[in-house]
Amino acid sequence: MLERTPQAGALPDPAITVRYHNEDWGVTYGDSDFSFLEVGVEQELPFWGKRALRRNLAAREADRERAMRDMTALLVAARVGTRYAELVALERTDLALTESAAVLDEGPQQIADTCGCSENGVAQRPQAQRGTHRCN
Repeated sequence: MLERTPQAGALPDPAITVRYHNEDWGVTYGDSDFSFLEVGVEQELPFWGKRALRRNLAAREADRERAMRDMTALLVAARVGTRYAELVALERTDLALTESAAVLDEGPQQIADTCGCSENGVAQRPQAQRGTHRCN
């Protein structure tokens, strides 16, 4: 972008022109009063201050484009950070759910071992009374 700033203040390209005019179909020069050969060089010279204004405008546009590029890079970095944080949260949630499922799978067996019942609630210890038994 900085390379465009000096170019914006440069003079336009010069032009070279060559014209030949003849009244007859043949290539003759000087046989007619209306035949002529013209060679010209043209260079546009803008009013004072216009080239500096163009340079300043190009510099401001370059600054704006640079700021847009930086803003885009920051937005992309912020989105990547947000997505990574969401991924970490989901992985932690998955780990917690996996651990909870393992505890819940072990729970009925631990209760049955504690009270002396099988998993379907039938008392296996002879001292367990039907009225005081909590599994039924």
